[in-house]
Amino acid sequence: MIENYTKKVFEDYKKRLKEKTISSNLVDPTPAGLRDECLRVYTEKKFPTEDPTLRSFFGPLNNDLNYTERIQNFDIDKFRPLMKFMNGETIKPNKRIVELLEWLMKVKGKNDVVDIPKKYNKALMAFVASLVVATGSYIFYKKNNQCMYWNKDHYESIACDEKNGDAAIIALDDFKISNLKKITKPDTLTRNALGKVWYVKVKVDSAEFYTSNGEYPLDTKKMLMPLTDYILTKYVLSKQKH
Repeated sequence: MIENYTKKVFEDYKKRLKEKTISSNLVDPTPAGLRDECLRVYTEKKFPTEDPTLRSFFGPLNNDLNYTERIQNFDIDKFRPLMKFMNGETIKPNKRIVELLEWLMKVKGKNDVVDIPKKYNKALMAFVASLVVATGSYIFYKKNNQCMYWNKDHYESIACDEKNGDAAIIALDDFKISNLKKITKPDTLTRNALGKVWYVKVKVDSAEFYTSNGEYPLDTKKMLMPLTDYILTKYVLSKQKH
């Protein structure tokens, strides 16, 4: 039933929230943060062109090649029902809202229940115990490095109460730590970069290029946009000819 499915997704969200095993954009949700998370998950998962969950929430692609620009330009006010559902303010949300939250959390579908046979319980417990011991120091490190800052061309983790010059200290995002880098040699870009590189215009006659999507590290009010053939030609290829 829809009500059971809604309850399952909401309880899973609260469980992961308590365990702190969820993206920072979903911890204290805002319309803009949810939009950014949709873009991040879509890029990371490399979904097929027509994904049922995205089609239900963002609409059909029509002439668009993928959902990247559709998500970037989507009215953020339309994420408010999802935000209210996550905050427990909505009792009976629309099914597409629930499906989008499930999609964002990367949980299994509502019919996919995994049953672990009892004979594997001891082996599983032994594995978990060894994992806890092996990762103890890592957990301590993570606990004391829950923030990050932009260091020239990449993000670095840092304790939230530390300072690093005038660098802005923001909440840790493991995806950005691993994937968001500034391309320091843009003159090496070719048309093979289309669909794999993002950019932001910093001046009228110049642009910066990055290895992943998200907010512009030096001004989080700006969004990194997918590299287009026009931008590549104007700011990179045309300069290579001179």
